[in-house]
Amino acid sequence: MAYWEAPPTTTSKPTTTTTKTTTKTSGTTSGSGSSGGGGSDPYARARADAKAAEAKAAKRYAAQGDLLLKQANALKRALSSKGFRKDLRRQLAAANLEFSEENKMILAQYARGKESLELSADTAEDNRARSTQEAGGNASRERNEALQQGIENGVGAIDQLKAQAASLRNWSFNMGQVNSNYTDEVNSLKSEHAQMVNSVVTARQNAWREREQQRAQSYRTYYDNRGQVLTEIGNKRGEASAAYDMANEQKSSSTYKKKSNSAEKAAIRSLRAAALQTGRGYSERATPSSITNWEGSANIENRIDPRQWGEPVLEMKDAEGASSRLRRWEQ
Repeated sequence: MAYWEAPPTTTSKPTTTTTKTTTKTSGTTSGSGSSGGGGSDPYARARADAKAAEAKAAKRYAAQGDLLLKQANALKRALSSKGFRKDLRRQLAAANLEFSEENKMILAQYARGKESLELSADTAEDNRARSTQEAGGNASRERNEALQQGIENGVGAIDQLKAQAASLRNWSFNMGQVNSNYTDEVNSLKSEHAQMVNSVVTARQNAWREREQQRAQSYRTYYDNRGQVLTEIGNKRGEASAAYDMANEQKSSSTYKKKSNSAEKAAIRSLRAAALQTGRGYSERATPSSITNWEGSANIENRIDPRQWGEPVLEMKDAEGASSRLRRWEQ
């Protein structure tokens, strides 16, 4: 700060004076702020701030990478036995239960139908036995009547045999009718049972095929879900690797490099595993022979031997020693 001298007030001669300037320094002591003698770097503060910002950004990217890996690990729980596998077992158990219930219902319906057919077969057998008894009674009555008439009329032995043969033929015809009706009834019941067996086999086979289709769909859904989760895990691991790379760009660190490489390798493994899920599935099994060759268990059989009811042929020949005159008289 300069101080100036005041002008003279009373003097006859001007007096020449010199101006004194006094400078007052308000800075620091010599050497503290001078530009000479190796002074401080004016950009040091800026560089320090930049490094601090980079370190902060690196931590932020690393934290983001850690979070992505945690999310990937959380998704891995879906691949465990308590995830999709548990749901698959539940669906397979439900398919087995449905098949078991439907199969039991089909066999129960068959059992009721079989019981009805066997009852009809027993009724047909009872009718045959009664008709057989009636035919035998008629044959016995006709034979007795023929014998009685022959005795009353004094016919010979040959005529008696012919009369009895007539009653025998009549009995054979009646028995043929009885057995024919019985055989037709049994064959009708057996045909109805065969249709019932075909229906049961078809229904059980359809139930089996439906269960196999449900199993195939359950496995397809299971592998699709696994593929989607593995893809998501691979993507998150890939994002984590990129986050560690950005963290390493902000602040070079061997830890960031290792985490980035590890996350990248894990991402590739997950994506490869996801690709393999596409070709996996369940191969449907053929219907077992215990179903396709099932024949039922109804006891419906023809209980007669048709050979015993052959047409009776009575061989007749003249009595030995009979003369031609006697034979002409008999005619």
